[in-house]
Amino acid sequence: MATFKSESLESMVLDFAAHLRQQNGSEASLQALMTGTELVPKSNHIKYDCSLDLYNALEDKVIKDREAGVQKLTALLDDIDSDQLDEEIKRDYDVLRSEVQNMK
Repeated sequence: MATFKSESLESMVLDFAAHLRQQNGSEASLQALMTGTELVPKSNHIKYDCSLDLYNALEDKVIKDREAGVQKLTALLDDIDSDQLDEEIKRDYDVLRSEVQNMK
């Protein structure tokens, strides 16, 4: 069993989601991150990780209602303050936004 010692609720959610992703795949971590966006609504990193997992779930056709999934993904990405992301993640964020535009 994993033990999570985190400096903040945001870190704990991110660490827990990473553990779930490693052990059970991105569908499990997506559920944790969706909850995390409610627990820590100002966290750009949780929203970003959640966006990645949701994008992967859409690509893998795990989400039954694709239109609703794309709408949620767009809303998550729109809610991220990309100025608060480090440069590498910002570049990946920009690519992800572009990919989502192609999904519509």
